[in-house]
Amino acid sequence: QLFGKDVVQPANARFARINSLYVTVSTEPHLRIIDINAAMRGQDITLIADLAQAMASANAASVELQEVNPTVLHLEIPFADAADLRNRQNALVRVMPPQPEWALVRAILQPQSISWEQNDERWRSVESYREQIDLKAVSADASNLSLALEDAARSYSQEDELLRLVAEIWQQEADVWQNLAENSSARFTLTLHPHPGAPLEQTWSIFPGNSITMTGRAVHYHLATILLLAVGGYLLFLILTWLIFIMGRRL
Repeated sequence: QLFGKDVVQPANARFARINSLYVTVSTEPHLRIIDINAAMRGQDITLIADLAQAMASANAASVELQEVNPTVLHLEIPFADAADLRNRQNALVRVMPPQPEWALVRAILQPQSISWEQNDERWRSVESYREQIDLKAVSADASNLSLALEDAARSYSQEDELLRLVAEIWQQEADVWQNLAENSSARFTLTLHPHPGAPLEQTWSIFPGNSITMTGRAVHYHLATILLLAVGGYLLFLILTWLIFIMGRRL
């Protein structure tokens, strides 16, 4: 902790164990990659190591803990469609430890809505993506945890020097929760592959306290169908021209 491991925590509050949290979510058809970058306090990676172990037990994604600075938890989630992606992410949430430090991760894994559709037409197919993320509760949770420490600090007598010092520590720990919300964010990247054409990439950033709706669209032209239609149209033109020529000679 900021003032040492042995600082007593209030009975109805707890100290934050990370300073900041940055989550990147990269998605393309049939694969989502999530990197959870956590700046651990005191270089103690126990919290994120427990998260990695729990998520691996869900068998919903490949999980790798990369012990760099900051520590990164790398997830790769293969999926067949939007329903499969939602089911896999829900499976990860169900096994997550209950620590409030991971509120941002839970909110990302449980979108308000997600759809991935492909509408086929005669000469093309249109791939459409839409996902809504709401992080309002993440900011509220951090504020409540901060407030609990502030209330505990105010309950201590300011006349006793030791109690006053403990109250100051609790107040500074309350600020850590508030700073965690302010120093956390998520970045989403969507890559779609139109045909023909280069990949289409879109990015969005979102912060605790906000919500966002992300959409993407790619068109896949059925070139073989278009070619057949073109050839068929040309042959029809030739036939009509020939018939007009023959009818003209008879007249």
